[in-house]
Amino acid sequence: MGWPFFHGLASAVNPRIDLRMTSRRSKGDPYCDHLFVKGEGRLILP
Repeated sequence: MGWPFFHGLASAVNPRIDLRMTSRRSKGDPYCDHLFVKGEGRLILP
């Protein structure tokens, strides 16, 4: 399961939720960190 799944799941509860990924394995980090915050409904990748 990837971040689009998690963003869709959180959007079903609150459509104005942002997904911030503060760390990603694809960027070379040892783990992925998904942070859901109230916002405009965007995916925010650093």
